[in-house]
Amino acid sequence: MKKTSAILLAGALLLTGCGSKGVSQSSSESAGTSEVTAPTERNDDVVITLGAASWGGLYEMGEFIDRFNAEDNGVRVEVRNFTELEEFRDFGYDEHGVFQGYSDEESKQMDFFIAQELINKDTIDIVVPFTFCDNAKYEIFKRKGGFVDLYRFMENDPEVSRDTLNTHILGLCEYDGKLYSIPTYYMVNTMIG
Repeated sequence: MKKTSAILLAGALLLTGCGSKGVSQSSSESAGTSEVTAPTERNDDVVITLGAASWGGLYEMGEFIDRFNAEDNGVRVEVRNFTELEEFRDFGYDEHGVFQGYSDEESKQMDFFIAQELINKDTIDIVVPFTFCDNAKYEIFKRKGGFVDLYRFMENDPEVSRDTLNTHILGLCEYDGKLYSIPTYYMVNTMIG
């Protein structure tokens, strides 16, 4: 139950769950991992790996990841940043070493590599839209049923349920009655006439 609750909490914290595995590889198996945080490593921690191809979203989520890891609840989130892998390290840079953004071809190569990681390997547990260079790839995986329905984790969790979260917002995040992502915040705008 503790592992299920921890995975639900991590999934809720980091927007969306991926795959059907409950425990990720150990830190020694996660080559190419780049941590946003520097958590205290404990051998008995469950390691959940967040895949990313962009630091932009990670900066926004860094505080959430730091707070989650600081809880020292037996679960730790590590980030695997694909842009730091050897084969992609020079992507997006001009001859002077200035980042110019990824070309279409570079983006396609990275997205293909990331899709293969998701399909064929056990190296990513959680994805978010900025896992891919092209956010449409995230939507394709979601529509094809490539992610875990977070409602399944809520069924037996005593602390987190549809009743403890804003059901209207959850409904907006559903796709075919399944919850693949949970926003970390939302805003309400009103008009005065």
